Amino acid sequence: MFVLYRVACRYGLPVVPEWAPWFMRELNQRKAIRLLTGLGCSPVLVSGTKPAFLKWIGKALREGLIRIPKENSSITWKLPGNFLERSIVLAAESSPAAP
Repeated sequence: MFVLYRVACRYGLPVVPEWAPWFMRELNQRKAIRLLTGLGCSPVLVSGTKPAFLKWIGKALREGLIRIPKENSSITWKLPGNFLERSIVLAAESSPAAP
């Protein structure tokens, strides 16, 4: 779920958390994910572009592998409590200082 969330945020993809297992299968089948070495974590490198990911989503929707939820409500991601807080801090630390 974390990988789908980060890729969706990065590219602005229209996704729902329930698609995470399908997305990971696609990444693995297409060899678009690579494990990296990390200390106290399990980092991965995801290769792909927004148009490619949108094409995967469209094909999966047409084939019925994933579906758009019928209920018209907000999407809720179940992430660790401090995940977003830590992401904001890390993003701020990696951004160049404003003039």
